[in-house]
Parts: sequence; C-alpha cells; structure tokens
Amino acid sequence: TLAVTTDAHEQLTLEGKLAVEPFAFDGTVALKDVSLPRLAPYYASQVLFDVREGKLDLTLPVHLALKGEALDLTVTDLSTEVRGLQLRRRRARAAFLRLPSLAIRATQFELAHRQLVVGAIDTADARIRLERPGRDQPWNLETLVPAAPAATKTTTPRPAAAPAAPQDDQPPFAVTLTRLDLKGWQVRIEDRGASAPAVNVIDRLALRVEGLATSGKPGRVNLQARVNQSGALAVQGSLGLAPVQANLQVQLKTIPVVPLQPYFQDKTTMLLTSGQLGVDGRVALSTTAKGPLVSYKGEVSAGNFLAVARDGGHELARLGELRIKDIDVVSEPLKVEVGEIAVRDYAASVILNPDKTINLASIVPPATTPASSTAAPASPATSTKAAASAPPPHVRVGALVLSDGTISFEDRSISPAFSTSLSHLGGRISGISLEESGRATV
Repeated sequence: TLAVTTDAHEQLTLEGKLAVEPFAFDGTVALKDVSLPRLAPYYASQVLFDVREGKLDLTLPVHLALKGEALDLTVTDLSTEVRGLQLRRRRARAAFLRLPSLAIRATQFELAHRQLVVGAIDTADARIRLERPGRDQPWNLETLVPAAPAATKTTTPRPAAAPAAPQDDQPPFAVTLTRLDLKGWQVRIEDRGASAPAVNVIDRLALRVEGLATSGKPGRVNLQARVNQSGALAVQGSLGLAPVQANLQVQLKTIPVVPLQPYFQDKTTMLLTSGQLGVDGRVALSTTAKGPLVSYKGEVSAGNFLAVARDGGHELARLGELRIKDIDVVSEPLKVEVGEIAVRDYAASVILNPDKTINLASIVPPATTPASSTAAPASPATSTKAAASAPPPHVRVGALVLSDGTISFEDRSISPAFSTSLSHLGGRISGISLEESGRATV
C-alpha cells in the first residue's frame, strides 16, 4: 500500500499485490485532484496549446504481468473524470475548448483478447470555438500539434531491401462504446475565410450513442441541436463502423440561410434578407466494391425568401413556399426522381434596362475563363461523339406546380417607360424527364 500527497494536495494511492520475479501486479491505482497544467513540462513540446485549467481523477483496477517476453495487461472497471478543463492555443486570447465535466466509467481492456469496451461516457455543457483567420488558412483545431519534420534528401545509396517481415496474423482490436451521453454542448464557428466574416452557432447540442462497435451489428445514434437560434437539427438511426454503414432519419427545420450568405454572396449580385430551409428524409450509406453508395428519400422545403439588389436594395424576387416532395436519389448509378415540386406565393421583378440587359440575368455574373490554355481544345466531332455515346442521367420530375405568382415587368429601354404585371400566375408541368423520348405536358 502506497499513499502520496503532493504540495498541491494531489493524491496518489496504490494498493494491491506485487511480485518482482517474474513481474506481476494485481491491484488498483488511484489519482485524485491531479492538476493538468502542472504536468505541462511533460507534454508542452508535443502540442501547440496550453492547458489553462483542469483537474483529473482516475481509478484504475489493473492486472499487469510479464510472461517471458509477452505482456499480460487487463484493466477492469476503469473510471476517470476531468473537471473544469480549459484549452487555449498559444498567443490566443480565448480558449477554444471549455469542458466543465467529462466522466468515463465501467471501461475494460484486455490485451490478450485485443478488445476495449468503454462502458459509459458522460459530458455536459462544453463550449467549442472553431476559427479560421482567412481564406486558404487552416482552422484552429487543425494546428494543435507541430507539423511533422520534412524528410531530408540524401545522396547516400539506399541499402538493399530487407526481407519482408511476416505478417501479424492477430485480429484487429475490437472497440465497443456501450453508451455516450453528450448534453448541452455549444459550437461557435467563426470563419473569416469566406467573402465576408461568417458566424454560425450550434447550441443545445445533445448526442446519445449506444452499442457502437468496430464489429457486430450497428449501434444507435440520436443527435439534436439548435442552429443559429431558430433552426432545429435532429438525426436518429443506426450507425456501423466496420463496414461503414448508416441508416438515418434526418430533419432540418427552419434553418436560416442569411448567416450562410457569406459563403456564396461573392458569386451573386443579390442579397438575401430572409429565408429558411428544411429537410425531412432518410439517408442511407453503405460501402460496396465500387465505393460508397448514398441514397436519400424524403422531401426538401424552403420558404420566406426575399432577395434584393445589392446596389439599390429594390426587391428582385420573393418566395413564400417551395416544397420538393417524394425525392428518391441514389448516387451510383445516379438516379434522381421527384414526385412534385410545388412553388406557392412567389414574385419576381423583371426590368429591361436602357442598354437592353435584363436585371435578373446579371444576378449570377458570367464565369471567367483563362485567357490562354496550353491544352488543345477537343474537336467538335469528338465532342459530338462523346455527348452522343453518354446516356443522359436518370432524372424525372412528376410535376412542377406553380400557384399564386406575381410577375412585374418594366421596360426602361423606351421613353416613356412601360410597365405591367401579371398576378395569380399558376400552372402545372407534368412528366418532366431528361430521357430522349420524354415529353412534358404543360
């Protein structure tokens, strides 16, 4: 039995049975109130951040023995807890991680059977700050450890290759997570690499995972969060690791698009002053010999969109509601089927300018092409043959339904200017398809 107390009131206790030759230990090692910042001299050179605060408790029941050259290691019912953890990148003003509590319990490890079972992980109220200082700059969490040193070139001849070592026929480690409960987390994303600074906040983040393992049947996952104060995210279903597979019900409700505008506002001349997106469907992911296979069945919605001109602020377009129903998408081979696209309560303002240009045509600036290129352009005959040989993708839309539309038109190329409007504009286009024999009914 050994008991130690440090000058910072940290406690170490060790109790069990010890044999020297051959070496064996059966017992429990316990740490209490260990100050993580005080251990910095042992890890500071390996990381690019500082542990500003944090206490550690650990209880480790262990069997450790040497059998010849083999190590026999078994851990039963490990429990550990980290409290008040704060991590800050060096020379940064704010912590990128604040973690009030993280507890891991009922964990078992058997080296001989190559398996790790984590009984339960409980954590709550963490605060994470994701930052990118500029375009083509790394995110702060990407630079937490020093970069590996570059290999130096040498003119010394390479020695002859050694015989290949025999392959280790041991099975891979089997890892199982019995339960993970994550509650009340918040992630703040500040991106100054977009066309304008973008700030998005995901809070009230709750994640529960049960029975997730590297082998066996898939586990269950349930994720919920709030997005930018008004949107809601919910994901639940099954998730497997080996092979990678997922079958998830995904719901996004009233996700605001204005906070996402910096990511595309340099590609358009309009500004969105409002707008919401929604998704409700099932996503399936599986691995095949040809690669990952992804499918989606469900619907997508949008509403309350208002777009104004960036130069003058006048209204360009408005969309009350868009619903895309009965979506069936498969990635390989590509298949896109949609039951109905319904557009309701929409409006557009079309202006023919004095130079004969149309205002809506300039919303998306034309793509710029390089002035010169070293690659020889393909001949028209080659392009025609390639287009003819490639079948069109399987794309079908059951119906496009328009209702309650308003189109205003103004011709400023004549004097006096002419204006008119169409209201209660609606219609239906059925049987839309990219197939060569496809014909739609209007």
